[in-house]
Amino acid sequence: MKSGQLRTSLWLLVLIAPLLCIWLPDWGFNLATERSENWPGEETDVLLTQSAMVAAPFLGLALTGSSRLSRKTVKYLRPRLGAAIGLGSFTTVLFWLMYHWDGYRYWRDASIGGANIGLGLLMLISPVIVAAVMVGGYLWGPLRRNKI
Repeated sequence: MKSGQLRTSLWLLVLIAPLLCIWLPDWGFNLATERSENWPGEETDVLLTQSAMVAAPFLGLALTGSSRLSRKTVKYLRPRLGAAIGLGSFTTVLFWLMYHWDGYRYWRDASIGGANIGLGLLMLISPVIVAAVMVGGYLWGPLRRNKI
């Protein structure tokens, strides 16, 4: 893979992650609960904020990876970026699965309670946690590759 292709892949991930974690599940949920005619409705600001939360760690990775990328460093950075992307994607999907599962359970049980404050606080700090996991993957990736 050439440096231009790797750089493009990093920037595409910034766009694809919010689509897969926020927009498609929310649209699917609204379709399944027969509320799709109102989608996104008044929740556009919420969806954009959530999209920014998902994209932020990947944006940081794309900026860092693009700035360090040259033809000489592609072979050096590829395992590091691969580990960071893999672990960051896994952690992001895990957080947003919890979020969407909580919303589904609330709808399924016809709950009349308030918001899940603990999950809300966890989701607020999730970009920091995902970024930390990505840094760990970036540092750990080449070590793991050499041990195999």
